[in-house]
Amino acid sequence: NKNGTYTLRLKGDDIGIFVLCQMQEDQNQDLVLLEEGDHVRVKGILKGFLKDAIMLNCIIIKESNE
Repeated sequence: NKNGTYTLRLKGDDIGIFVLCQMQEDQNQDLVLLEEGDHVRVKGILKGFLKDAIMLNCIIIKESNE
């Protein structure tokens, strides 16, 4: 959490490669419930790649049991 904006660092399949997800502020209440190792699905805008993938305006996708 930096200045009210959360960034998730998601581990990829390759060692040392991550997806960095800058989250929308309306996701904060769900983010505080997450713990390291939890599985989560996110959706956002791909900004680009350096060593890691960078995504902006991300939201958590909640699965429905319909």
